[in-house]
Amino acid sequence: MNPQDGEDMDLKEQAALYAAGALPPDEAARFAERLERDESARRELSALAPVLEALFRAAPALAPSAGVREALVARATQSGVIIRRADEDDWHDFGLPGVRRRWLFRDPAGKTTTFMLRMDPGSILPPHHHHGVEECYVLAGEVDTMDTRLHPGDYFRAPAGSEHGPSVTKGGCLLLLQTTLPETLTK
Repeated sequence: MNPQDGEDMDLKEQAALYAAGALPPDEAARFAERLERDESARRELSALAPVLEALFRAAPALAPSAGVREALVARATQSGVIIRRADEDDWHDFGLPGVRRRWLFRDPAGKTTTFMLRMDPGSILPPHHHHGVEECYVLAGEVDTMDTRLHPGDYFRAPAGSEHGPSVTKGGCLLLLQTTLPETLTK
């Protein structure tokens, strides 16, 4: 075996270990730097793509145990990160027919809240006064509000002190809102 073969074998092995995430951090950093300047290293790594894809497809999807999931959520929460899963069924009646709210975050210190509002077809939010700024992003459906029809991806911001006319949806909608908390929730 000539020295070139040894270097190629070393490169192939390094590329495979790098792709698998099995290199020690210092070696992984050196290989990442090599990828920036060495076309042969990029070719070796690229050649592994079909193998890696086949391995990932063959691996069964595993859900973490309840204990592991709770520990991860607790660790994330301690770091200030909040994760809300779409499958958590914690929608609450908003006090109006066909309207439900899901709290995402309440910040009493900053006096703001972020929540989702789901409006069933034909439901109406009555006119109201904005004590603070209200921001709204339409996630799904359509809603007629502020004399405008909003579609998915549309956004509006109403300033503090503004009057908000009725919001009506014919086919239903899902909204993401951030607004000022009422005084009763900031104490």
